[in-house]
Amino acid sequence: MVTAPGSRPQRSFLRTVGRTAGYNVLITGISAVTGVLLARWLGASGRGDYAATMAYLGLALIFFEVGLGSSVVYHVSRWRAVQADYVRTAAALLVPLAALAAVVAALVGVFLFGDSPARRGAFLVLPLSIAFCFAGAPPSFALQAINLGRWNLVRLVQPVSFLMLVIGAQLVTSLDVVLVVNLLAATFAGQTALAWWLYRRVAGDSGRRRRGYVRPLLKFGVLNLSSNAPNALNSRADQLLLAVLVSSAALGEYAVAVSLSVLAAPLIQAFGYVAFPGLARGEDIARTIRTSIRGAILVSVISLLIILAGGPFAIPLVFGPDYHSVTTILLVLAPGAAVVGVNQVLGDLLRGLGKPAAVALCEGFGVVFTIGGLLLLVPRLGVVGAAVTSTVTYLVVFALLLRSVSKSVQSAAEHPGVAPTSMEAG
Repeated sequence: MVTAPGSRPQRSFLRTVGRTAGYNVLITGISAVTGVLLARWLGASGRGDYAATMAYLGLALIFFEVGLGSSVVYHVSRWRAVQADYVRTAAALLVPLAALAAVVAALVGVFLFGDSPARRGAFLVLPLSIAFCFAGAPPSFALQAINLGRWNLVRLVQPVSFLMLVIGAQLVTSLDVVLVVNLLAATFAGQTALAWWLYRRVAGDSGRRRRGYVRPLLKFGVLNLSSNAPNALNSRADQLLLAVLVSSAALGEYAVAVSLSVLAAPLIQAFGYVAFPGLARGEDIARTIRTSIRGAILVSVISLLIILAGGPFAIPLVFGPDYHSVTTILLVLAPGAAVVGVNQVLGDLLRGLGKPAAVALCEGFGVVFTIGGLLLLVPRLGVVGAAVTSTVTYLVVFALLLRSVSKSVQSAAEHPGVAPTSMEAG
């Protein structure tokens, strides 16, 4: 039998996506179990306090990291001979950024949540988690570029250990949000140690800080931040605003609904995780883009239909009577949930092509819809207004990103074999 040209690389790509998706499913399942346990053991108010803390952590990892994680993936993928120097330089750049993020977390806890002891305490211990996350970013992202198997292992360790610690702590004492955030920091510490150990085994060189690499790392990173920052605002601004305007119980219900709506996202993101470093290396650009988009959309639609069909029956059984409004919120979030994971894949495709600025432009339009919708609808409709805003924003961003990537596919077809736009190696 004659094998069609390009079929073997495509099968290899899909096998790698499949393995990564398998890890994503496992990670999502473990995280879902942990989320259910925390929702029950902390209660709606405690879950709301935890959601507010995690919303800040997510934003800190976007804004204060200034896109250096993705910059490491891109540069290590393109210049393997000097990968260790890029990783070491990125690690040095992240030290002062981690300190700044930690200080801001403490200030937010004291001045914004001073009247809420639980939230204030959670924000005051959050700097530990921030420090470990930033310390583990360079080796972890480097593994994504050079060894996806070990990168997947690093990603799996944290949710597994967090679940074990949460269960163990509940058996010994009664959980509260401050204790949970401390347990989270411990798991990030273990993940960071593993990431550095595995990376050193692959790289075999500790590398050196090079002043000449600071500029290209920051250049790509800042461009990537300009795309990730709007995405972070689009995905987390609703919970931060709700933390101020609605009760902790209402925020807890909304947080659960959001978590359920994006359950399939890790499956979908596998396409972007695998495609990003491949595109940065210039590997089979047009085919990789087409396969990633089609696969992401198919998986997204099928998964969402399953979630919507089973949600109304599973939510009361799993979460209990305190979360009676989750089903309604989930239905409102559904249209946007169908594309939120696909949007992340589209962004990774553009980043792999060296075009983070295109992602920034699309996500920037989304911020306009997010801010306008939240200010207009949340004071009137509460959590339902936030859900409507999220849905509209994600659909708008999807249309813009798809248009941008489609142009890239056309360009790749017209100029086959042309590598993506490169940046200086320093």
